[in-house]
Amino acid sequence: MRALSAYAKKQGVDGSEGYKTMRQEMERFVLRSLLADDIATKNVEVTDKEIEAAYAEHSATMVRDGKKVPLAMVKEQIRAALRNEKGAKAVDAYLVELKKKAKITVNDAVLPKV
Repeated sequence: MRALSAYAKKQGVDGSEGYKTMRQEMERFVLRSLLADDIATKNVEVTDKEIEAAYAEHSATMVRDGKKVPLAMVKEQIRAALRNEKGAKAVDAYLVELKKKAKITVNDAVLPKV
């Protein structure tokens, strides 16, 4: 990959408009991801009661070889799933609040170029 990158630079790809546009998009993606991770992990805790409730709710699907899988075996998987779910809700709520505060204007002349 390093050799290919060096070759691309030698060919002038890194100065092209496509490269610059892609780099900006990747930077935006990374920033959005970091912000979402930060928001999603702040104050997102999953209690044992929530895990037990999720286990009870989905116990019909937690069967292996005809036997119910013990909670102890799937507890951390359930915790991770619930944490992800709560994190996604936290990010969604944050975005709703940002949209309420935002002052968005649409420039119809520029829009077709985007």
